[in-house]
Amino acid sequence: MTAPTTWSLVDHGCRVCGSRILFGQNVYRCSGCGATAVDRPDDICFCGLTVIASPTKESRSLFRCIPNPHRSASNPAEIVVLCSDAPT
Repeated sequence: MTAPTTWSLVDHGCRVCGSRILFGQNVYRCSGCGATAVDRPDDICFCGLTVIASPTKESRSLFRCIPNPHRSASNPAEIVVLCSDAPT
């Protein structure tokens, strides 16, 4: 019998459902919908969402997951997604 996986919260949000992402044994898993990625969270988090700016420019990620710098009763999310047109 194998030991159960121990999961840790990471500072990323699922781009499918917006829930927090967990990490355990080289697997990233959404705590809400169960989407998974191996080795890095970019395949399921907003940081890996690429946008094509124009036909002449290569695609790039305009989003990044960060801890919420302004948590409050009206904005309780621990992780938020920022959008920036600056290249990453």
